[in-house]
Amino acid sequence: MKFKNAFRFTEQTDSMIAFWDKDLVCRFANSIHLKWFGLSPEELVDKITLPELLGPIYEKNLPYITNALRGEVQVFERELTQVDGTVRNTLATYTPEIVQGEVIGFFAHVVDISFIRPSLFHLEDVNSTLKIQSEVEILNKVEQFLRDSVFSEFPGIEELARKHFISAPN
Repeated sequence: MKFKNAFRFTEQTDSMIAFWDKDLVCRFANSIHLKWFGLSPEELVDKITLPELLGPIYEKNLPYITNALRGEVQVFERELTQVDGTVRNTLATYTPEIVQGEVIGFFAHVVDISFIRPSLFHLEDVNSTLKIQSEVEILNKVEQFLRDSVFSEFPGIEELARKHFISAPN
């Protein structure tokens, strides 16, 4: 009964849960893998290896895999692209399964943390947009200052730079 409840839990979560043996063969996978990788548990269990599933990101994960197979819990962030092309920021935990002092594989728990940590690419876009907006605001203020000064005494480059926190020529 306890195992049955544990299995139901793995199917009710939005997290990917899997078990990979020491040869990196999938021995358990919950159904959320269908959303992320387009593969059902039936297509994964006893049929696919972790390098096959991860494809190009396998090499990025290899240090964590290696350390998990040494018996060390691994926690790391990774951007993953779902089968529909949606990029998600994830937090992965690899927990070794140790039986009689020997690592026989590891549990993988991968959760989407995009709602608390936006995609790094998204943050770069936001920062770029903010920088552009800031530069445009400065230019608008300088332009208005120059318009206001056109019929009075011109303040000079140094005064303009000082007033608007921009660099002045040496």
